[in-house]
Amino acid sequence: DPALNGSDATIHIGNAYEGDPEIAKFLKNKEFRHALSLGIDRDQLNEAFWLGVGTPGSIAPAPDTVYSPGPEWNKKYATYDVKQANELLDKVGLSKKDGEGYRLRTDGKGRLRIEVTTYLGFMPFTQIAEMVKTQWAKIGLQADVSELERSLLNSRRANNETQISMEIMWGTENMYAH
Repeated sequence: DPALNGSDATIHIGNAYEGDPEIAKFLKNKEFRHALSLGIDRDQLNEAFWLGVGTPGSIAPAPDTVYSPGPEWNKKYATYDVKQANELLDKVGLSKKDGEGYRLRTDGKGRLRIEVTTYLGFMPFTQIAEMVKTQWAKIGLQADVSELERSLLNSRRANNETQISMEIMWGTENMYAH
């Protein structure tokens, strides 16, 4: 969002999620999270949902604010790079795939499936998450998208019951306000 409002649609990783130890292990892994980010085609999302007027990038504070770690952080791990995403996923131990090309869990319990939870709001979060789901399939990750009522999602997120959720990010001009 060029108005320094942060991001209209941000993926929030449940770093404290413990419901499935296998998933939790990867959500806490920095290289796995980088792979997720590199597997998102923000330009396609921008064209489809923001009619090309958005500014694809990370949620790093804008370069002209005192909170900015530097302009390079606005694109760091926020560019679409399937090759690098695949390399990172292989590196973290997710190199085995099933017959459809989806990555297998390291605990031997089948396909790795990530839950992305959204809510019906002023942004089409569910539709955006569905597009991300198709993009992640290209790096061998299965995502299941579900939509909840907003206060229920907030409650589950507060109780560390969500793996990944999608929400607006409020304000890069004050990154401590959210």
